[in-house]
Amino acid sequence: MGTMDKKTIFTCCIMVVGCLMVCGQELKTALAGPENWRNELFAFPLEFAPEIDLVGFEDVLFAPGWADTKSDEFWTYHFTWFVDFKESMSVNFLEKNLVLYYDGLTNAILKGNKDQGPIVIPDVSLCLFIKTQTGFKGKMRVFDPFFTKDYVELYVMVKEALCNTTKKHIVSFDISPKEFDHKVWQGFNGIKVLQVCD
Repeated sequence: MGTMDKKTIFTCCIMVVGCLMVCGQELKTALAGPENWRNELFAFPLEFAPEIDLVGFEDVLFAPGWADTKSDEFWTYHFTWFVDFKESMSVNFLEKNLVLYYDGLTNAILKGNKDQGPIVIPDVSLCLFIKTQTGFKGKMRVFDPFFTKDYVELYVMVKEALCNTTKKHIVSFDISPKEFDHKVWQGFNGIKVLQVCD
């Protein structure tokens, strides 16, 4: 599959978030990204994963080639959760909430696509993370309901910060099917959090 146009990508997002797009338009991005990375904003609780017990919003940046199966940037994107602080990051927190996130996303997309025939719910997403000196890194096996309709393995880097002035928990995720030493990871270096914390 080649590059999808912006209208097609926007339609995919609408299928997931529904009325949350109204909320998203009222939010203001807290990220500065590389040129041509597309931004979306979603409010918690997420419509497709309401079990994730967080209050705040998600700020997403998509690489230009994230929807192109032939691109090195396929499925390469970043999101940051700006949420009320509840608990420090842990392997259990990540694995539990990311399974809820990607399983909920997959189910919402598949159930929203009425033209595909009988719905077959894929296997549960698999997540494995380890603690590092700078945060966490891991690997996930999730279903791609948008483009390939097959499983995709994603490498993930996670960092967190606590904003003392607002008591907001800032959790950032860099995600790509490419291994950590691939040049595509250099693109994440251009993403900056605009919110200033003590």
